Amino acid sequence: MAGSKSLKVVIKLGTSSIVDEKSHEPILSNLTLIVEAAVKLRKDGHDVIIVSSGAVGVGMRRMDVAERPKHLPSIQALAAVGQCQLMSTWDSLFSHLRQPIAQILITRNDIVDRTQYVNAQNTLAQLLSMGVIPIVNENDTLTVSEIKFGDNDTLSAITAAMIEADYLFLMTDVDGLYTANPRTNPDARVIDIVQDISSLEADVSSAGSSLGTGGMGSKIVAARLATSAGVTTVITRSSRPGTIEEIIEHHSSNDATSSDSALGVEETKPDPPLHTCFLPSDSPVHSRSFWLLHGLKPHGSREPGFLRNAESMHDTNEPIFTGS
Repeated sequence: MAGSKSLKVVIKLGTSSIVDEKSHEPILSNLTLIVEAAVKLRKDGHDVIIVSSGAVGVGMRRMDVAERPKHLPSIQALAAVGQCQLMSTWDSLFSHLRQPIAQILITRNDIVDRTQYVNAQNTLAQLLSMGVIPIVNENDTLTVSEIKFGDNDTLSAITAAMIEADYLFLMTDVDGLYTANPRTNPDARVIDIVQDISSLEADVSSAGSSLGTGGMGSKIVAARLATSAGVTTVITRSSRPGTIEEIIEHHSSNDATSSDSALGVEETKPDPPLHTCFLPSDSPVHSRSFWLLHGLKPHGSREPGFLRNAESMHDTNEPIFTGS
């Protein structure tokens, strides 16, 4: 992407992309490819933030725990153990390529409080200006269930909005958002472009891995948040992070081709890697307005049927939370 404008890119990695579901070992092959892709983006002049899950899974391996506990203090303790090893792994891999990183742990309260929100914005902006790749995670050690983001998909969308990112990549273990469950329906296909999330008809049956908390439904919620802030959001396979640049180039060249077509110039382009792209809102909400809409803590609880099927995505005015 030499010669293209500088972009802000947020890359979100779920637990299943980082930690083996059975052995709980970090998947070094995946992590290495992600590091190489992130450093390549940096060398091309782009700002990169990674939102990384996996602390609890890595902690389970370190403490020889076979199954994810349900007891909150146990989960928090494993997160504390795992976060140390996870950051050590990230730092070791990035150090080989002489790329400095920083750890940023955020809680919901940091987003609710306007002063802390602005401080987080300023810190991220300063790190990016220094050429650092921040690695963001929810502070699971301190956060109780009532004030959790829910999963890092939501956190990544808020982070992307906070820095006014150009792209949010939600990296997962499938190629994108499918029209139906590809495991049971051979006719299922990846949806290339989503222009209007409210009219989406797709398969959201993925419930996430046994180690993580996010599934496809949570990624659609994240896409809705991010696109409302003007962020192009992409779901694609985490085992091929090198395709991030290809996808950005594809959408950049699409914009250029649209202009060329208007002038009567046509160019044949190769097919892009499989992915689903959620286009940003034509009327994005930025900065303080986004914080007022999405940063304040809701009261009440989620409706039991929220995002369990495609129909729940149709009504954009349906409240996510109910209660006082």
